[in-house]
Amino acid sequence: IGVLLPMGLNAMLGAASEDRDTGGAERDRIFAKIGYQFTASELGQTRLALAWGENESGNATNDEGEHWSLGLVQVIEPLGAEVYAAYHNLSAERTGVNIQDIDVVTVGMRVSF
Repeated sequence: IGVLLPMGLNAMLGAASEDRDTGGAERDRIFAKIGYQFTASELGQTRLALAWGENESGNATNDEGEHWSLGLVQVIEPLGAEVYAAYHNLSAERTGVNIQDIDVVTVGMRVSF
């Protein structure tokens, strides 16, 4: 479910649960995002967002994962383009295993024509 309010504030929430009757692992997921969009310059709209998610699996190793991200999009209306940048952190836990976090930085441009 998601909502965009007239003042630019937006939020989204999603959840899922899976319980297989065939003996598979039970899985639960949740994802939440909050954002804000506003016009900071003559170029166009600026968009900010913070997202978080968690996954749990009831398998033999009790896997758990968590991620969060922070993103920025700058619309460049004269070019019909968007420039974006984001930081993501992904972590996982498994019984008896030491797993290092993963950090990802993305940057790019999308041009519509």
